[in-house]
Amino acid sequence: MDKETLKEIVTGLITYGWMIALAMLGGLVAFIRRLNQSKEPKPLKEIFMRLFGELIISAFAGIITVLLCIYWDMPLVLIGVLAGMAGHLGGKAIDTFVLIWKAVVSGGKLP
Repeated sequence: MDKETLKEIVTGLITYGWMIALAMLGGLVAFIRRLNQSKEPKPLKEIFMRLFGELIISAFAGIITVLLCIYWDMPLVLIGVLAGMAGHLGGKAIDTFVLIWKAVVSGGKLP
């Protein structure tokens, strides 16, 4: 493997890593906001399990967003913003992607 190929691989890994980190940060912000709004205390173990799940969902939503944005040739800064927003939305972002996919598959007809 030559130096140029290795440099491209490292650059890609760093870029995707930052995008996933932004998405997970968005998920963390959403989690903290919901935690602050809750009225009843929860056990610490349950809080950490929910946080872990939230971060996984946020990372997945961010990855899907990044891949779609790259496909649509969006600027890198906008991709980062959208990845963070998708991470903040979490499961809602995934539901939106599903609706878009259903519209594409059905020829533009929304359910």
